[in-house]
Amino acid sequence: MNQWTQPADLKAQVQKWWDQGKVMRWGLCQTFQLPQCEDKLPLQFPAKLRLKKPSAKALEMQFNQVKAWAEALRAMPYVQIKEKTLHHRLLGKNQLPNEVWLKDIQDLLHWLGKTQQYQQLIQLAKQLPPELAPVLYWIWQKPHQALSLKSEWSKLISLTLWRLKTSEQLLKQTYLRQISIAGIHTKWIEQHQTVLTAWWSQLGLKQTSSENKKTFAQQFGFKAKPDRVRFKVFDSEGQLKLLEQTLVLSDFTQQAFNNIKAVFITENEINFLAFPAVANSLIIFGSGFQVGQLKKINVLKNTPIYYWGDIDTHGFSILNQIRQHHPQIVSLLMDSKTLIHHQAYWVEEPKPTKAQLDHLTAAEQNLYQALIQQQYAPYAIRLEQERIEYDWVQQQIQNLKINR
Repeated sequence: MNQWTQPADLKAQVQKWWDQGKVMRWGLCQTFQLPQCEDKLPLQFPAKLRLKKPSAKALEMQFNQVKAWAEALRAMPYVQIKEKTLHHRLLGKNQLPNEVWLKDIQDLLHWLGKTQQYQQLIQLAKQLPPELAPVLYWIWQKPHQALSLKSEWSKLISLTLWRLKTSEQLLKQTYLRQISIAGIHTKWIEQHQTVLTAWWSQLGLKQTSSENKKTFAQQFGFKAKPDRVRFKVFDSEGQLKLLEQTLVLSDFTQQAFNNIKAVFITENEINFLAFPAVANSLIIFGSGFQVGQLKKINVLKNTPIYYWGDIDTHGFSILNQIRQHHPQIVSLLMDSKTLIHHQAYWVEEPKPTKAQLDHLTAAEQNLYQALIQQQYAPYAIRLEQERIEYDWVQQQIQNLKINR
């Protein structure tokens, strides 16, 4: 089969321009004074399309096919064909398509059937008031996402204007739930946090001291619900000295954790509740726990900290993140021996990561790479921590010899 460019191939080229956002970016450049348009436009009109043509030899050997190819191109709507004369000693002069051009944006949009969507995007951009002009850069970066938000556009603008006009002092006293704007509620804000974060960051509304603050409310100066820590403490006899408690994080860091020999952080609630008794230990339910807060407790500064997460790529990713700030963290029950022993309990990890993790030990790194490369099974493995046999958990914790 010949490799000459067919009408469908030409249209696919133009469709790719649309999919990449080039067409809508061109429209934004024509409508607004955007710095990113000064050096080079996303498209130039007339726009030349790539065309792979028959050779002179093909004309001789496949005359009928070449003729049909030329007629198919000439029959295409919205494009302009520039022809070239080929001279052949037997076939004489023959006119064949040599270049294919799109004259202007209107022809391109009609060909793709995108005129309405193109106009909608330009109108969305025009609706931005002068105070929100920096958001144009986000539209330039994410034109398709902007278009998908057209039904929510007026709400996004209203909330952003409200945020701009609200003082920092008032914000600190305001929960997201207390915002009173028609059609906007807490669930709506949660659903649109990604775009709001992008817009508000573009407008310089992100708190300069918010890099370590995880929640949307904290990042943008709202009053946030206090972080809480769920924990329990075993005494020297392995009895519960402090029954399960939940404290505001600031109160937790003020606790007098004397004679603590080890700290255990587990990401699973049932493991927290059923954690084996370890004399002189602090057990923390790690869901949402800020490990960095342990630094504020003087008596724990030199205490071993053990982290127990799932054996999968994301479990090691969390461990890697924690160890960036706490090099002394030791992984617990996240080893190849535990994984292999519990093969019957493996499940598939839905969306494994392949990120480079630079803060794992050699053994952890080897296991992480084995998981990525699917060395144990023809799929991405996950061993969830609650599936590990309880006897195995007890034995491995005893092997730590914490109080010996």
